[in-house]
Amino acid sequence: LRKIIRHKHQIHLQELNKMEEGTKNEEPHSVGIVKKVHIERALKWATKKKNVLLLCYTMSLVSVIISSFYVSAMLRSLGHVIAKSDHSQASSTENFGNNIEDKMHSIEGSVQETSSACLLVCDDNHFLIEWIAYHYFAVDLRYLIVTRDPRCRTSPDHILDRWRDKLTIEYWNDSRFLKMEGNETPLETHRARQAQFNIECLRTLKRKNQSWVLLTDTDEFVTINPSKSAGVNPFSKSGEKNKSLLFPKMERLPSISEPGSVMTFLKNVIVPNKKIGLAGPCLPIYREQFSARESSKEEVEQGLSDSSLGKASFDYMAFSTLRWRKWGKSPKAAFETVLGKKCSTEINPIPGKVAIDLSRLREQDLYHKGIAGNPHRPLEPICPQGNLFTKSKKAGLIIHHYLGTEEQYNYRSTDSRGEKYRTLHYEHTNQNIGSLESDHLKPWLEGFVGLVGEDEASRLLKGVGELEPTLDGSGQQLNWNLTLTNSESGDKTHKIGDLVQGKYGDGWYWAQVTDVIAGMYYNLVLIAKEEKCFEIVGVESNNIRLRGYTIDSLSKRKILKRERKLKIKQRNQQRVNDDV
Repeated sequence: LRKIIRHKHQIHLQELNKMEEGTKNEEPHSVGIVKKVHIERALKWATKKKNVLLLCYTMSLVSVIISSFYVSAMLRSLGHVIAKSDHSQASSTENFGNNIEDKMHSIEGSVQETSSACLLVCDDNHFLIEWIAYHYFAVDLRYLIVTRDPRCRTSPDHILDRWRDKLTIEYWNDSRFLKMEGNETPLETHRARQAQFNIECLRTLKRKNQSWVLLTDTDEFVTINPSKSAGVNPFSKSGEKNKSLLFPKMERLPSISEPGSVMTFLKNVIVPNKKIGLAGPCLPIYREQFSARESSKEEVEQGLSDSSLGKASFDYMAFSTLRWRKWGKSPKAAFETVLGKKCSTEINPIPGKVAIDLSRLREQDLYHKGIAGNPHRPLEPICPQGNLFTKSKKAGLIIHHYLGTEEQYNYRSTDSRGEKYRTLHYEHTNQNIGSLESDHLKPWLEGFVGLVGEDEASRLLKGVGELEPTLDGSGQQLNWNLTLTNSESGDKTHKIGDLVQGKYGDGWYWAQVTDVIAGMYYNLVLIAKEEKCFEIVGVESNNIRLRGYTIDSLSKRKILKRERKLKIKQRNQQRVNDDV
C-alpha cells in the first residue's frame, strides 16, 4: 500500500512538471494555483489510503486479542471438566428444578441383563401362579414389584413367598405411591392407582439399575412373534431357512422351549429398528386376544406327556397357555350405516403394551410432567404414539391375552363397571374371537420343568388355574354399583341406532349405537370409516356425546342430509318396483 501511495504521488509530480513546461509563457500566479490544487489532491489521496491501512492493522490486532481470549477460556473450561469428571453425575442434576434432586437417588450397581416387571393384582391368583413361572422361564424375570387393590378379597402373599428365593420381590401398599383427594369414584381411584404405581415402579427399577421392564397383567403372556423368529434370511445368498429375519448374524432365535428366549431377543435387538417399531427405549408389543372356545383334551395334550415331565404331572387344562388355543377375529358381520354404505364390521384392535429399556433413560427423564403412567403408553412423551396400535406383522414381541373361563373372568368383585357389563362383554368377545388356532406357547412347560427340576416345578405351580376362597367368604357379590350419565343428555340412555359422537383414541368420531350393555355401556360403529366400519366395544357413557367438533370432517347436518337423500332414493326405487 505504501508503494502504491508513493507511485501515485510521483505521477502527480510528473503531471505538475509537464504543466510547468507548457505554461512558461503564462502568468506565474495561475501556474501556482494549478500546482497547489494538484498537490492538495495528492495529499488527500495519500492520507485516505493511510487511514485504510491503519484500520486494517487495528482490526487484525483486535481479532488476535479476541481469539486469544476465547482459546484461553476454552482451555480453562476443558481443565474444569477434567478436574470435575469424578463428580459429573452429582452435578448433572444440581439445577434440574422442581425439587427433583430431592426425589432422585443414586443408581445401584451395574445394569442388569435380566428383566423386571410392575404388576397390579386383584383376585387373580389362579393366573398369577402361571404368570410368574412362565415369565421367570421365558423372559428371565428376576425383579418383581407388586401391589394389590385393597378392596380385593384374596391375597397373593402365599404365592409370592414361593418365589422369594428365586426373585427379588417388593410388595407395596397404597401408602407407598398413591396420592388422592378423596372424592374420586371407584373407577377413577382404580385408574389413578394403576397410573401412579406404574410411574413410581419405573423410577424405583431405574434406581435399581434394571434394564427391560414389562407392564402387563396376569392374564397376559409375552413371547417372540413367530413371524420374526424364523424364515428365509434375505441377507443370505443361498436363501437358507431357519435364520432370524431381525438378526442376520444369528443362526436362529431361540424357541419358547429354551430358557430366556424372550430376553435373548431383547439383548440382541439393535436400536433403532424400523422392522419392529423400536425407535428408542420403548418396544411395542402386539396383543393377541384369545377366546374361551374350548379345544378337545386330546388337542390340548398333544405333544405333552407325563413321561417328558417326569414326576411333575399336571392337569394341562388348568394352564391358560395350554388350554386356550383359539384366537383371531371371526368373519366380519354385514352392517349398513345411515350414510347408506354397506360394509363389514370388525372389532377394534385392543391397544398394545410396551417393553421399556430403562438403561436407555436417565432417571430425571422419568420425572417428565407429561408422563401419565398409562399402562399402554406409560412414557407418553418418550414412546411414539404409533406404539399404541402397532400391527402384528410389525411387532417383534406379542402378548397372548387370555379371556379365561367365565368363572375366572367374573371372579374379580371390584370391577366398578358391574357384573352385567362383564358378563355381556365376555360373551361378545368370545363370540367374535376364535377363527385361528395356536400352540406357540405349549413347549414352555416342559422347558420350565427341565430348568427348575420336577419337585420344584410341582411346588411352584401348585393350585394353578384354581379359584381360591375369598378372604371374607362372602361369595361373588359386587361392592357397589357405578352409575354414569351423559353430560349432555342427562339421565337419558342411548338406544340402538342412535347417532352419537364416540371417543376413540384422542379424537371424536360420528358413530351409530349397535348395542347397549347394562344401560350405560355401548358398542359403537364409526360411520366415517365406511371401508372398515370400525366397531368399538364397551364404550363408557362419558366417552359418548351428542355434539362437538369431530376429526372425520362430518357434521350432523351433513349426515342427516345424506340420510334424507337416501330415504328419498329408496322410496323412488320402491315406486319403480311397484310399477313394474
